[in-house]
Amino acid sequence: MRALLDNLKLLADGDRTRLEKLCGVDAGQLDRMIRRIRSLDPKPGLKFETEASVWTVPDVLVERDMASATGYRVRLNAGSLPGCELDAASYRHMAAALRDRREKSQLRAHYDGARSLLNALEWRGNLLLAITESIVRHQRVFLDKGLMELRPLTRRRIATELELDESTISRAVAGKTIETPRGLFGVEFFFQRALPSDRQGAVSAARVRARLADLLAAESEPLDDAALAGLLATEGIPVARRTVAKYRATLRIPPVHRRRKGAGLRRGGGNPDRR
Repeated sequence: MRALLDNLKLLADGDRTRLEKLCGVDAGQLDRMIRRIRSLDPKPGLKFETEASVWTVPDVLVERDMASATGYRVRLNAGSLPGCELDAASYRHMAAALRDRREKSQLRAHYDGARSLLNALEWRGNLLLAITESIVRHQRVFLDKGLMELRPLTRRRIATELELDESTISRAVAGKTIETPRGLFGVEFFFQRALPSDRQGAVSAARVRARLADLLAAESEPLDDAALAGLLATEGIPVARRTVAKYRATLRIPPVHRRRKGAGLRRGGGNPDRR
């Protein structure tokens, strides 16, 4: 068992022949040793973890509303907005009390600067709201049916619709999140690269990843990346083997030689698209 623990990489690679030789055991004994390792908790310290969960406060809320043209209502989350107000009455009172012209000018400059900041915050909020409303129009089917219906979408298209520069869109959505009936997502998630499809026009990269995850979950025998690319091609989605390998890695699923029987843990799991 010590020899097996010293050579876990061979276990991950599925090299049973070398492991049997190094451990001095036969195939049956090695199977029992592997089962023993799999029964153990690889991260026992997590049982004592007491750190509180970190909650993400969404910047925008998307809620079902059948009275809306899209079937969804979009609004800014007041809880995520900065609570800033400008007290105009106090400004007028202070200005009236001042007699020095230079001091009056300085006070006016500060007041104008504060008003400009509030206008900028309001403009930023309205811009994020407009971007989200445009995203909802394009991704309504995803909100209705789920990940397999996520459409390709670019920042340039949103920028064209809103008559803005693409860089403005990028800055406005950086680090922002949206709470939807499908869960919490970063705004960037909705901008999906288009991949060609023989039967459906372009499909989103997220849809291809979701379909790949389904194929991997349903495999009776581990399939290599070329075979997975072939299955996607039969569904009208011609994807290169290297693209399949990249998406498989994104899904935290190991290559075929590590998914074969006796090769250790099969997959990492998780949805990298969802926040």
